[in-house]
Amino acid sequence: MDPNKKKLLVVLPIERLISVVDSSNTLLELSKKYSVTLLGQKSAKLPGNYQLLHFNEGILGRRIREVLLNVNSIRKITQVKSFETRVSKTMGIGIQELDSLRLNRFLILRYFWRPRTFLAVLIALSKERGALERTLKKCSSWWPSLNRVLVKVRPEVVLIFSGGAFSGVEDILLEKSRRLGIKAALVIDNWDNLSSKSLFTSSPNALGVWGPNMHRDALEIHSMSPRIVSHVGSARFRPNERPSPQSRPAFILFAGSGKPLFNELTALIDLRLMLDRKQLSPLHIIYRPHPLSRVSQNSIVDVIEKLERVELDSSFSGPLESNFYKSEPLEELENLCKLAAFIIAPLSSIIVEGLSLGTPVVSLNWTSEPSAELPLSEYTHFLELQEVSGFFPVTSWEEFESQLIDIIACKGEQNLVPQILPSFNTRYADRVVSLVEGLMDLEKSN
Repeated sequence: MDPNKKKLLVVLPIERLISVVDSSNTLLELSKKYSVTLLGQKSAKLPGNYQLLHFNEGILGRRIREVLLNVNSIRKITQVKSFETRVSKTMGIGIQELDSLRLNRFLILRYFWRPRTFLAVLIALSKERGALERTLKKCSSWWPSLNRVLVKVRPEVVLIFSGGAFSGVEDILLEKSRRLGIKAALVIDNWDNLSSKSLFTSSPNALGVWGPNMHRDALEIHSMSPRIVSHVGSARFRPNERPSPQSRPAFILFAGSGKPLFNELTALIDLRLMLDRKQLSPLHIIYRPHPLSRVSQNSIVDVIEKLERVELDSSFSGPLESNFYKSEPLEELENLCKLAAFIIAPLSSIIVEGLSLGTPVVSLNWTSEPSAELPLSEYTHFLELQEVSGFFPVTSWEEFESQLIDIIACKGEQNLVPQILPSFNTRYADRVVSLVEGLMDLEKSN
């Protein structure tokens, strides 16, 4: 480590964020100015050209995360109507978030028998946000390893790349940093991470968000000060930093959902038939299953081989999950979003990413369960898209087919969702470095 450089501790509590942060050159640019130490989970494969430290997440983080991610399932089973409003307002937990993690009564009883999980459930049921804050701060002593890291490194600034407040690591680090007089910054990964996860109980000294909507969430849901918030955009979606993609034959991008809503392979067949009926046979279809999809890869290959002008995203290799948050598939996704005649995305952040490039997006807003709620109505942020030009939430193939010509005619280049994902002229890495510089300067003035 260069003794002449200020010390920066970069924390990557979620393993999937490592590759996108590294591929954005953010770590490289930070290391030019500061002595960078990386901190990640014990199982994480961190880039090797930095000083590396690891931590064990520990029982507190795992148990609280399990409970917070499943509170809606508990609510659905217990049928306590007020639970939805109380928990979502008190803790910022998205309604029906990660509903695929279904619990039954026996699992709930098993959770309750674990003392620390029981404590977390009581916090979740509390009407007072203060109960959560006080308990987590009191429990910070359950992670002595994090305290040892801060004391050992003694950084001027801690920079945490976060997927939202559901691991517990962020809050513990923020609180420990505050006690040691260390400035801390949070940079949030995805567009809904401040509304669909739990609350941050400690406020950072600086917060990096995508844009105006997340800025609002920071203030209204997490009670953070407007002076700490900066718009830095997305680490994984940076189209202004890429060369213009090469043109290719006209195609539609079908981006699958990580949440099982309906049979996507059947939908792929129906889409091909609809295009042929509408005399749009030359349009190819590129299918990009969600990397965490439950669809069998063998089934995907079997269906695609039987269809004409349908192909799998060429950037995918190996098992589907191995492509999650990897730089090459993400770069290809940007190209596909930019060049597609339109995008089909049932329930995905690709809806936002496509609209930000001026590409119309169709959301197949239905499920295989007739009595189920429409998928888009489960998420506040998707409801905000209803009035966006170029966004077509359809509830049947008939509705889709009737709007097909209008959908294709909507293709443009103007950002349709600047309130969610603004367009930037600077690099993501430079915006994050600027955020850290502001805290370093603040540390110097103190």
